[in-house]
Amino acid sequence: MYKAEELCGLLIKPKINDIDLDVLQDYYRKFLNPFIYQYDITENEKQSSIQLRFDEENFCHLLGIESIVKYSVSKKEIHHYKGQGGWDYIQNTGLCFNDLKRMNKSKFKSIKAKLVYFYLMPDILENPVAVNFKNENVSPP
Repeated sequence: MYKAEELCGLLIKPKINDIDLDVLQDYYRKFLNPFIYQYDITENEKQSSIQLRFDEENFCHLLGIESIVKYSVSKKEIHHYKGQGGWDYIQNTGLCFNDLKRMNKSKFKSIKAKLVYFYLMPDILENPVAVNFKNENVSPP
């Protein structure tokens, strides 16, 4: 099992069995949460700025945890899988991938790549690529 610091320096993607929610949470806490990413954008001599923050309450959303469990837990319990409540629940209970798999295996498999490649988030943020998409430039098939 990797530690957060080891994920930071990986040159190859980890196997799903070599990471878990506690590792990704620690990684998020150390390598995303403390920072604010600011991007200055200039378009047609007009400048704007975007700031990205990684607050604890966004962790479950970024990983898609609520989407895995939403049909497996009651509405009364869903707060354990989203927002600050989800962050705290993972930290306090040791919720892990196996728990999520038991709740909805097919949905877990559908977000597996997001979990495995989460370690690349700081690299993407530090080396962003912007695409100026204009719908009018796309012709219908």
